Formats: sequence, structure tokens, C-alpha cells
Amino acid sequence: MDLVILESPYAGDVEKNLEYGRAALRDSLLRGEAPIASHLLYTQPGVLDDLLPQERQHGIDAGLAWRKVATKSVVYEDLGISKGMQYGIEAAKAASKSVEFRKILTKPEAKMTEPTTGHRPQKPTIEFAQLEALDIRMCRIESVEPILKNPKKDPSEDNPVKAYKLVIDTGLDKRECATNLIEYTPEDLLGVRLPFILNLPTATIRGVESKAMMVAADGGNARYLLKNDFVQPGDRVF
Repeated sequence: MDLVILESPYAGDVEKNLEYGRAALRDSLLRGEAPIASHLLYTQPGVLDDLLPQERQHGIDAGLAWRKVATKSVVYEDLGISKGMQYGIEAAKAASKSVEFRKILTKPEAKMTEPTTGHRPQKPTIEFAQLEALDIRMCRIESVEPILKNPKKDPSEDNPVKAYKLVIDTGLDKRECATNLIEYTPEDLLGVRLPFILNLPTATIRGVESKAMMVAADGGNARYLLKNDFVQPGDRVF
């Protein structure tokens, strides 16, 4: 188990940053790491006052003292890089420790929009047997490879990515599939656990023999990942 120093924002919107910091801690722990997050530990009531510069600096330095035994620093950057985080990054580099940058928000806040008020009409009623025939399982995305557009066919498109080729762990095997959710970056998708339909016919999508279909939410003017970190690859969805 790697000992790591965890960096995430604290000052500013403290409540929001605390919630994000706890999510970052969980992410690190689920990766098999043993993180130390001094900005979450030492700022608890009765310990150090982050509003007092001297105490704030003391907390930062106490946390960075762990770099003597830590293998690296992990920087969770979805909400930006604060001055305290930058201080930690520079300290890690000065100590010749590696620095790994991470994102855990499946949908960056800058892209979040309210769903439209209109919804598609309900589809016709089906039999239970038709629903039970679908094999929907939680799968972990193991790799994400951009499929680039042909500039001759799509000369006016700004985004060069046409789709993503995914390798997913289904709990039963590892297989390839394709998705057109290109509003997400590869970093947004890598390692995420999402529902996939596994028993649809193989389809050739953008040159990929796609053997599964991702299940996502359609908000009208945005699409959202149905991420769940509490499940394991292969867990059934019903």
C-alpha cells in the first residue's frame, strides 16, 4: 500500500472543498493507497485555525513532513490548484517525489447545465421477459482511446475526437466497445464504474467491434454518467 500526500483545495468555499476532499480521500483509498490529507485533518475544530496565517502554514508544513515516507503526492485538480496545493507540489518536486494529477468529477462544473424541462414521451409497455432478457452490469473502464475524425470529411469540426474506443472490465471478461460521449475527456472516463448492456449483438462503431453499450442519463442539453464507486465489475443492475 503506497503512502501518499493528498492535495486538494480547502480555503474559499470550505464546505464545498471539504466535500470534494472527502471524495478525493475515498478515491485514493479505493486505489489501494494510504493518503494523508493534512488540510482535512488539522483544520478540524479545536486543532488549527486555517484563518490564522501562522497556524495555516504550520499545518501545511506538518502535512508535508510526511513526504519523507510518502512515495508521491496526488493532486486532485477538478476545482483548480490553490496556493497551498502549489506549495505542496513544489515541495514534492524539490524532494524528488513524483506528482500525479487526478480528476474525479465525472462532469466538470463548467460543463454542468440544468436539464431541459421537456422530456421524451414514455415508450410503449413491454413484457417483463423483455426486460429480464437484458444483461446490464456495472463495469470498470480500463482504457480510453480517442478515435479521431478524418479532417477531409469533417473539415469544419473543432473537436478532432469522433468517439472513444473503450476496454471495460465486465467482471466476466474484458471487452472492447465504443461510445460517442466525447464531451467527457479520457481522464473523466478512465477507472469509472458505469452500467453497460452486455448481451446486445456486436456492432461495428467507428471501426470498433463494440461488444457492449454504456447506459447514461440524457438531460436534454447534457448527458450524464451513472457513476457508482460502491459496486464491483460484474454486479448486476436490475
